[in-house]
Amino acid sequence: MPSSHHSHAAPAAAGALPEAGDQDRTAPHKPATRFAFSLPVALVISFLMLWGIPKVVPSSDAITHVTARLQSALVGAFYPATHRDDVTVLLIDDASLTELGQGWPVPYRTHARWLSVLGQVYKPRAIFLDITFTQARDDATLPALVQSLCRLRDRGVPVFLAALPGPDGKLALRPGLETPPGEAPCFQLVGVDYEADRIDRLVWSYPLWREAEGHEGGHAGSEAGHGAGQPARSAALAMAEDAGGLRLAREEEPMALVWGVRNGDLPRYAEWCRPSSGLAEVLPAPLRALWQGKEAYQPICPYSRALAMRQLKPSSEADERTLRERLDGRFVLIGTSMAGSNDLVASPVHGPIPGVFLHAMALDNLLTYGTRYKRALEWELLPPWRLALLGTAVVILAHWLLHRRYLLSAGHGGNDAPARRHAWLGRRWWRAARAWLARRRHALEAIARGHARWTPQHLLAEALLAAGRLTDFLARQLGRIVFSTAVILLVILLAQGVLDIGTLPVVDLAAMALAAEWLGWTRKITDVALGEDPDEPPLPESHHSE
Repeated sequence: MPSSHHSHAAPAAAGALPEAGDQDRTAPHKPATRFAFSLPVALVISFLMLWGIPKVVPSSDAITHVTARLQSALVGAFYPATHRDDVTVLLIDDASLTELGQGWPVPYRTHARWLSVLGQVYKPRAIFLDITFTQARDDATLPALVQSLCRLRDRGVPVFLAALPGPDGKLALRPGLETPPGEAPCFQLVGVDYEADRIDRLVWSYPLWREAEGHEGGHAGSEAGHGAGQPARSAALAMAEDAGGLRLAREEEPMALVWGVRNGDLPRYAEWCRPSSGLAEVLPAPLRALWQGKEAYQPICPYSRALAMRQLKPSSEADERTLRERLDGRFVLIGTSMAGSNDLVASPVHGPIPGVFLHAMALDNLLTYGTRYKRALEWELLPPWRLALLGTAVVILAHWLLHRRYLLSAGHGGNDAPARRHAWLGRRWWRAARAWLARRRHALEAIARGHARWTPQHLLAEALLAAGRLTDFLARQLGRIVFSTAVILLVILLAQGVLDIGTLPVVDLAAMALAAEWLGWTRKITDVALGEDPDEPPLPESHHSE
């Protein structure tokens, strides 16, 4: 009888197992494994670049700042105008001095008269004088200024005076400008110093506190709100806390300023500036000039409402109503705007503007965001948790976008059709448009070939073809600019809205995350550790060795 253990031999080609060494050489790691390994590598490389490159090559920050400046007007278009009308800037300008028949500096009596008008005729919520009364001068009207400040205190209007640190580190004014003995403080001293960026000299941040050896409150030993030895508050923070009800825990980082631009409904501040174009700011000035004219090349006007000191004398009932709307219950910030004045700050949005607008914008930021004001963080070897979280998310996204076709095709047995369908999802209308243009181009080429050179038909066809090529090139370049700008803007808005981070570190991150990928460092380290995968798409041409 037949044997019950009859052998069923399988063909050797189908059943033979490869040697272990052959398996290691022929079976590369799965794409998901390679992606999981390369992702931490990308994170480490990106964070090291963010921390190290600016220290090794300081000029590398220049490109970041140019990009950030282009983004700042777009970011400002999304800044809510909730508290814009709560802040009014009152400027001492050349016309106001000419009307008075006085030069600068004006007598203390003139300051006292201006303050008396504000306190007696109107009722501001708070007053800030961005004028440092530091140097003593021969002026017998100083007591009149002290009296006007104390009368404002009696009327319930808090006054904040700009002050600079003296030799002992305390904020100080000139001798004689102080609260009379035995009275409650008539004013508070606030810090007004700031630091322009070392790369572009623009003001991207605003310090909320400054270290001081002494008190920060009223003058001559009074303590208002903070005890001796506490850090001095900035002008914007003191107003927001004492007159706006805000309470902030002290942090080391300064506030990252968001410069608002939604001023289209305000009177134009000056002839040298223009209203914001909103999201059209994404377009280069030469393109906006097609419908804006020369105005497209002007800087954007300051965000805050502004009045000139000479306007405190209304000539009609309409002027009086306007003054009451802008002064009653408002934060009033008084500053100078005179020819030859050095009290200017360079805004990334507005260019050089009177320094008082810096404090107005900082106050508006605090009133708008409250405790969620934007932090001016910097990349460190171990970044702050906000930057670490943002950096991880952006690097993962960039890494996925650059490898998605490889991963999607691997998930379908090497068939990259799903990846190609995924890549073109939402772009079919663009393909159809380009196909239509291609048919028109072929028709023009046929006309050009079908007629002798220098005939009208040939010349017209060649001219249309040249115009089409130029238009296609410009459209591609404009599309790249608009797309990349929109992506960076989206990341900035998300970082501001979710993590309370300013603009500069986000632009740094976007540049470095892409650079780490396009330089090919992540891919090369992965190939060394896991071996090369023949199915993985090659690096861009710029990565290839000669």
